[in-house]
Amino acid sequence: MDAREQTLRAAVRAILITPGRGDLASALASASAALDAGVRCIQVREPHLSARELLRWGAALRELCSERDAMLLVNARVDVAAAPCFDGVHLSWRALSPRDARALLGAEKWIGVSAHALDEVGDLERLAACDYAIFGPVFHTPSKAGLLPACGIERLREAASAFARPLIAVGGLDETNAATLRGAGHAGCAAIRAFEEPSRASAVARAMFEALS
Repeated sequence: MDAREQTLRAAVRAILITPGRGDLASALASASAALDAGVRCIQVREPHLSARELLRWGAALRELCSERDAMLLVNARVDVAAAPCFDGVHLSWRALSPRDARALLGAEKWIGVSAHALDEVGDLERLAACDYAIFGPVFHTPSKAGLLPACGIERLREAASAFARPLIAVGGLDETNAATLRGAGHAGCAAIRAFEEPSRASAVARAMFEALS
């Protein structure tokens, strides 16, 4: 494992994904609590914001992340990810390919991809230029209700085994169930709802870390 992958694996053990409500004050409160709890990656998922607004979010969250040496990613917007406040971009499966994103962003920025099926994590050609993948939903989650069924722990284990890079579990994870993923081979967990309440951040992060022990 080279130094770049070591840096990535340390960051993605627990990821806070913003809920997409456009509320920067709430996002800062949630991010601060999560970072205090040991989270080292914040993913800005705010599809309704303009590039200018995303850059404002990036500047504000960059201050918090820099204090803890944490990674800051933005969803979908490769153009915004090029800004110095962001460390990289997270892409949906149907978005710009990781190869095209890499050509635009260069070698240093982090690039992640969402995957929801084993054939997707096995698509080596499409994923060759990405650094990590987020896989799920593992458990039922309102954000994917009616869109994607929960895949379960065994499917997560199969995906992690099939994917050579860090694979992050997502979907319905919180302080009550994240630790049940122990032994699944994943590199970390990501959550939206579980981190929204700052008072829960410590318990959520602890369960995610326990799953990796």
